[in-house]
Amino acid sequence: MSFRHSKAASHEAMKWREFIATSRDLFARAGIPGTLADRELFVYFMEHGYVDDGSGFSTARLDSDQRRALREVARVYVEGFEPDGDVDTYLGWLGIR
Repeated sequence: MSFRHSKAASHEAMKWREFIATSRDLFARAGIPGTLADRELFVYFMEHGYVDDGSGFSTARLDSDQRRALREVARVYVEGFEPDGDVDTYLGWLGIR
């Protein structure tokens, strides 16, 4: 027996894949590890500023260029997935302003 994803779930999954594909350069410039292409891990990271994925990635170790790129990642993420969200709130959770 198989099941079908709802149109909304399929749309969200496609939107996420598009976000990851179009943000690859920003992820690289920010030093974000590939493991954060997983939506659950990424959202956790956005809300806590770190993720226990084995990469050791932390916003505390970012240089100014990486922080700038991460700010842009946060902006693009909030615009696309948290339209009622505030990017400054996410930047605070990430420990960058």
